[in-house]
Amino acid sequence: RRLASLAPAVLAGRSAADAGADLASHLAVAAERQGVRLTRTEPLPDSALGGGLGRVTFRATLESDGVGVVGLLRALAEDDAVLVVEAVRLEVADPLVPRRRPELVRGDLTVRGWYLERGEREPR
Repeated sequence: RRLASLAPAVLAGRSAADAGADLASHLAVAAERQGVRLTRTEPLPDSALGGGLGRVTFRATLESDGVGVVGLLRALAEDDAVLVVEAVRLEVADPLVPRRRPELVRGDLTVRGWYLERGEREPR
């Protein structure tokens, strides 16, 4: 029952595949709202299971300006589902770009989220 009370803070789905699809959707929506282009998202192996919770991990490759990247990180931190940005790697494509033009930032993020495993009941 205590575990089921976490339902609002975890990803939708009762399997790694379903939760992974939900995590990919959270990433895509947050990126779109911040003007960040996701060039690739891919699930990473993650075997963390236990106590009725499972974990899924995705790597997302992105392109944006600095403002978009910061906005994306903020959006993921403020998401209704508890998402953890595990790793961030960024590089500025051309550090000598004139100040009147936004810089192009490329990089990738590793993001994790949790889901209730099959058999755990959601609260009514």
